[in-house]
Amino acid sequence: MESQQITLIQPKRAIPHTLVLEHVSPATRLLEKRRQMFEVQEALEQQKIEFNRKEEVFKRREEGLKKKDLELQESLIRFSKFLQENDAKRMHALKKAMDERKTREEKEREIEQLGVAMEELTTQRQQVQQLLQRNIRSAVPSCLPRLYRSCKLKHARADDMWLLSPVLVPMSVRHNSHLQHLDT
Repeated sequence: MESQQITLIQPKRAIPHTLVLEHVSPATRLLEKRRQMFEVQEALEQQKIEFNRKEEVFKRREEGLKKKDLELQESLIRFSKFLQENDAKRMHALKKAMDERKTREEKEREIEQLGVAMEELTTQRQQVQQLLQRNIRSAVPSCLPRLYRSCKLKHARADDMWLLSPVLVPMSVRHNSHLQHLDT
């Protein structure tokens, strides 16, 4: 472009201006100066048109860049918001996991305590059953005759008397013995 501007400003002849203009009449010089001024004016107009075109291109590029910058900022805001939400969800999940772990540990301790208590109760029950069995063995023979007399069951046999005392003999023992008695 600049090379075209230079060629437009320079005269088309290779003759120096001073030589040409010195030997011509003032009217011709005036015409020559007007022609040169017209050429300069034309070159200036071409430069203005080119400048306006470039300015328009730059404005469009600037608007495009502004639009892309705005989109990028909005995208950055959305991404930042996404990260914040993700962090909040992660923190909530961690808190929930910690709460669940704490609850699980409490339940495990409770299960362990209940297991120990159950073992103690089982041991106590076995001891009570053993004590009951000893007491029954020692008490039944001594109280059967009195029970027999108090019930006035003279026609009943002595080995049927254990049926009268559900407290002294466990049900399973009484039932099995009764069935054996019926078979005879």
